[in-house]
Amino acid sequence: SANITLGNIRTINVLVTGDVTRPGSYSVSSLSTAFNALYASGGPTENGSLRKIEVIRNNNVVAKIDLYEFIVDANMKNDIGLQDRDIIMVYPYQARVELIGEVKREGIFEASPSDTFADLIRYAGGYTSKAYTATIRYERNTGKELKIGLINADQADAFVPQDGDLFEIG
Repeated sequence: SANITLGNIRTINVLVTGDVTRPGSYSVSSLSTAFNALYASGGPTENGSLRKIEVIRNNNVVAKIDLYEFIVDANMKNDIGLQDRDIIMVYPYQARVELIGEVKREGIFEASPSDTFADLIRYAGGYTSKAYTATIRYERNTGKELKIGLINADQADAFVPQDGDLFEIG
């Protein structure tokens, strides 16, 4: 025979703030995680970052959450359990780039400062079988001009995307 004892699951209050759909105070179970509270708040807004989310406890950052780690790699290492009076801060996005053409998932992706072009290709699910990968054409608005350039395949691991870049995979 087995004895099972359930303790009390209390309610805690957490604040979800910044660029989220429904900022505010949330009463959640003491078993809730940061992902649970983000889901309850409707997640980041159109200008909210999926890459720069912090859990703040007693004025200290106790977790930095990058939802791409979960979306792309199913990695939940930073989905920490919440404590009463924790704050979840969603910052505005830093850089967005667009990938069009022969990638498995075309679209707009958020680039973190440490990302390279190779990371973007990974987020896009990789190249399709029709992709020409020796050189990739990109457009960058420098503020003064529209710069058009090429990335060679051997530069993919070093090329740093900037906000507003458009990459076209032929």
